Parts: sequence; C-alpha cells; structure tokens
Amino acid sequence: MNDGVVLVIDDEKTLSEMLGRILTFHGYRTFFAYSAKEGIETAKKILPDIILLDLKLPDLDGIELMKALMDLNSSFRIIIITAHASVKSAVKTTQLGALDYIEKPFEPDRLLLSIRNALVEKALEDEVNIYRHNATSLNRMSGKSAVPSESMKNVYDIAQKAANSDGAILITGETGAGKDFLANWIHSHSIRKNGPYFSLNCSAISKTLAESELFGYEPGAFTGSSGRKRGLLEIAAGGTLLLNEIGEMDLQTQAKLLTFLDTKSFLRVGGDKPVKVDTRIISATNLDLLKEVKEGNFRQDLYYRLNILQIHLPSLRKRKEDIPVIAMQIINNIEMSMPHKKDISITTQAMHILMQYQWPGNIRELRNALERALILSDDGIIKSEDLVFLNPASQTTRLSFNLPEEVPLDEMLANFERDVITKAIESTKTRNAAAKKLGITRHSLTHRIKKLGIEPDA
Repeated sequence: MNDGVVLVIDDEKTLSEMLGRILTFHGYRTFFAYSAKEGIETAKKILPDIILLDLKLPDLDGIELMKALMDLNSSFRIIIITAHASVKSAVKTTQLGALDYIEKPFEPDRLLLSIRNALVEKALEDEVNIYRHNATSLNRMSGKSAVPSESMKNVYDIAQKAANSDGAILITGETGAGKDFLANWIHSHSIRKNGPYFSLNCSAISKTLAESELFGYEPGAFTGSSGRKRGLLEIAAGGTLLLNEIGEMDLQTQAKLLTFLDTKSFLRVGGDKPVKVDTRIISATNLDLLKEVKEGNFRQDLYYRLNILQIHLPSLRKRKEDIPVIAMQIINNIEMSMPHKKDISITTQAMHILMQYQWPGNIRELRNALERALILSDDGIIKSEDLVFLNPASQTTRLSFNLPEEVPLDEMLANFERDVITKAIESTKTRNAAAKKLGITRHSLTHRIKKLGIEPDA
C-alpha cells in the first residue's frame, strides 16, 4: 500500500476531484488547494511528499508559487500539470527543481508513473540522510549479536552466507516480519554494499506500470512517454534490487524477469536493443509460491530461478525474546527521525505488555504501536497506560476457539481469512477501506477475494 501524501494545487475543481479518485484508488492520501494562498497554507500544515501544481492560478502565477513553495521547503517534490504548456515555462520550472512537466489532458498512468518515480527518489534521499546521521545504524541493530533468539541467529547465519555469495535469494515470512530490512542487511554486508539498493513493492503498482517500473521505457512507448526512462533494474546496476511481494507480479512481467535472470539483459518497454546490467535480485513474499505455481499464478521456472537460496523469517510471536531489542532500536530510530522527541524511554510494565501481545502484524505493527504510544505519552516515557489499545487478554479471548476435528490446517486458515475479509468488507462497505483496515493493498485484497471464492457482494 502506498503511504505517499499528495497535494493537488489546481483551481479546476472537476479535474482535482478526478485526480483525487485516481490517487485515492492507488493508495495515496490526497489533499486539495484551489488557490496559491490555500496551497501554501496547506503545504505548511501537511508537508506533502508530492505537489501537483497547475501553472495558471487565479491569485498568483504558478512559477512564482513554485518559488514560494521551494523557499518554504526545498525538499518538496513538485510535478507541473498544465494546459498552457510552453518551452519557456518547461525550462523555467525544471531549473527551479520541478521533477516533471505534464501537459493536460494526460493519461492517468503517465501521472502515476511520475509520482511513483518521485517517491522512489524521495525514499533514496531519506535513506541517504539517515546514513548521514548514523552510518553504522544497520550494523548496530542487526546480526547474531543483536538478537537473543536462536531462530534469528540461524537466519543471520544463512543471511551472512547469502551476503558472501551473489546468487538470487528468496525471503519468505509473514507481512511485517522484516523481509525488506533483511534484504537491506544482506546488501549492506555484501560486496555490493557501496552500490545502490532499491525496493519495488510488486503489490503496490498496477500491471500497466510494472514493466515500466522494472525495465524502463523508450520515447513513444506509450502516450505521454516523451523521453527515455530508466527502470529500477538499470538504476540499481552494481547493487541490489528487492522485489517485494513477488507473488503479486503478473505473468507477463514474470516472463521478462526470467529472461533477465537468464541473460542479465532486458528490453526497455518500446525498445529493441538489449540493455545489459549487473544487478543482484532478492525477492520476498508472504505467499506460498509453490501453491501459487500449482494454481497457475506463478511461473514454475521463475520460482526455481529465484529460489537459489531461501531464508524464512519467523513471525515475531515465535521469537518474543527479541521484542525488547527490536523495540529499543525502533525507539532509537524514532528519536533520530523526530528531533522534538528526545530521551524517549519505556517502563518495565509497558515492555511486559509488548512481550504478552501476539503481534499479528509483526515488526511493522510493533513500530506503529510504539509511534502511537509516543503520541499518547505526555513526557516521552512509554507507560502501560499508553498501550491501552493493546489488550492481550481481549486478544486471547477473540482468538480462542475449538479446533474442529480432521480439518486440514490450510483449509482452516483459508476459512479464517475468508471470514476476516468478509467482515472487513461488510464493516467498511468499500474494498479500498477494507484493504486499508486490513493493512494490505487493494490489489492484494482483490487477489485474496478471488483465491478464496468470496462473493462479489460480500
């Protein structure tokens, strides 16, 4: 699911509403401003990741507004959308720092690709900034010495061997278990550690955009593609590319990925000249890929090509002795990213609550819980009352049930998942809202609905 915040500054309310529907459908949180003044005020309040800016506004020229926005925060990523395109304005806005210049009317996929590229760039810059603050944070927080549990010591034993090799790796585990982090750890301990590291969430982009994101495109490949765009395989050359949620990748893109793994070369969308790159592929999934192969959703040849070495990440509830270490590292990271939160600590009673909770969302849920507790805390000390939303007793009650006799585990889990999804849809009324409530993408929810045979009107 996308977490990007987009601010649309455009006085055309009809267009803004249309953009809002498209962006919300794809998981972006969207805000609107219909004048330059409103745009500046909103940008100050929400600090958006992306600003979609029209050049013609009633109260101020768009270029002047762009200058004001960049003065306000030079890290704003601005994409120009205009019906009054000119070479002069395109050059000027590019000089001021605009990431893209899109002429109205435009194809939604063209805009979505531009936003996605901007967010990838932002993520890379944020990662660089974190390293500047503390270049050794990954080494301090990871490895066998950092975790008490035997299961994770074994994981790091295998991960170290993976780092010393250069073959494809498949990381499996539940959602939120830390697959992205482990992939980054392997990269940072490999001979490629000085090269780039990128992550592509295959479940967060549509089939239309998947090939463009991965392989790039040539001018004229589709409507609006005026220039050449390098894909992540090319951008990550000399480094590592994590294909997260690989089980959600469509079959057509799977075929092209297999060709790359076999030949180390690929064709950009709309291109006819092979591009050869040296990029290591790490894949991650929370699905049973062999089951997906049997059901025709995943290529068998690609599965074996990706699965040279497999690492399974155990869920957090199966390694509770690691929770204090992980919680303290998360708190340290929060301190580093939130200058106004200093000397954060946690009481013994609060840590006990964290140890008792089952963490169905794993490390991601733990991080969210600690961030939420800090918001509730008045003094930067996380106490048991700040974790009242975690209720181990009620959770145990909810999850207690009598196991039916002679029912296969897969069938039991499928029935449970079917019930949870059905109730989420019934309580939220829309699939978008249900996906958000469940912490998955709409694409992933649709995939599960089809796989579990849930009625469309459920």
